[in-house]
Amino acid sequence: MTLDVRLTVRAHDGALAHTTYGGRWVTPPPLREALADPAERLRIDPARYYFRTTPVFEPGAETYAWLNGIVCVGSGCLVQDGIAYKVSQVLRPSAAPFIPCRRAAAAPPPRGATPTG
Repeated sequence: MTLDVRLTVRAHDGALAHTTYGGRWVTPPPLREALADPAERLRIDPARYYFRTTPVFEPGAETYAWLNGIVCVGSGCLVQDGIAYKVSQVLRPSAAPFIPCRRAAAAPPPRGATPTG
């Protein structure tokens, strides 16, 4: 299943952040009936299904403005009242040098082609 979610997250201090995420929730066919059953779904080990997201946060509070400039990935699992997420910021390893992107050199003309001009 492709995920396309929009929601508002409330921080511990009451600050709100508009949050969107895409992602994938892949469940093996034998688990689908149990996942649809509220009495059974919480007994299923989350390692048996794949639930990954790429959240983007848009906070209103200046305290959380730093969230506007980061990339995150997350995993989700079913819990009693909905879904729980573990979200991590993607970091560049501190020991890795930053290599700026460069344009690829133009490909040479095909053999036998004549220049136009």
